[in-house]
Amino acid sequence: MPTISAVILAAGRSTRFPGNKLLTRIGGKTIIERVLGTFQESRVDRIIVVVGWQARKLLKSIEGLNVEAVINEKYDEGMSSSVRLGVRKVLESDAVIIHPADVPFISTNTINKVIESYNTGGKPIVVAGYKGRPGHPILFCDSLFPEILEIREETLGLKSVVSRHSDEILVVETEPACLFDIDSPEDLKRIAKIVDS
Repeated sequence: MPTISAVILAAGRSTRFPGNKLLTRIGGKTIIERVLGTFQESRVDRIIVVVGWQARKLLKSIEGLNVEAVINEKYDEGMSSSVRLGVRKVLESDAVIIHPADVPFISTNTINKVIESYNTGGKPIVVAGYKGRPGHPILFCDSLFPEILEIREETLGLKSVVSRHSDEILVVETEPACLFDIDSPEDLKRIAKIVDS
């Protein structure tokens, strides 16, 4: 079976959130703990979490979890720098799942469905979606690693890779939560109600 690694992006500033949104508690767990716990229960073989802003606080909150943390000292350069840093750590993998930590309500089933669809579907990019809309997480075959390592914010980051390979993408029908990212406290309240209903 292919080796699948996960890169969880947790380095950015919470510009529209008071404090660090990834340290906000939902049901007794911080958002970062919730995301990493879901990935730990999935079929991924290795988990890299890329931290940056308030790195020490985040690292303290995930002590004891079986994940590898990498600090992005250049997090102010944008998400592309974190993606490149994370993917460099998993170059021996057959594929990488990239997931932003502020999309916290996805299920293990969604992650596993993306992996299964990659194993059987023959497409180099597989993304979780809902009603045809692509969301997160997104998986990239190792054939695309060289392109990913060249991404820059000024050239649209990962979107540039996805755009170049738009006819090679499999969107897997999963759950609404794959579309829900949290930018503000209002987002968190609204999404928590939807997920709990």
